[in-house]
Amino acid sequence: MTCSLSQKPDPQSRYTLLVTQSENHGSYKVEFGDRDHANVYDATGNQLYQLTRL
Repeated sequence: MTCSLSQKPDPQSRYTLLVTQSENHGSYKVEFGDRDHANVYDATGNQLYQLTRL
């Protein structure tokens, strides 16, 4: 599996996350609320996950 994150955010302050495993791939948007929190969105803008660093 490989993951890559865009170097710069889009106009909505979200980064593009590309995930690839064999022939499967997905594209997501990631928004960092602060240093310890991130939200992951699907292509239509629906929030999928809230991540918190421990």
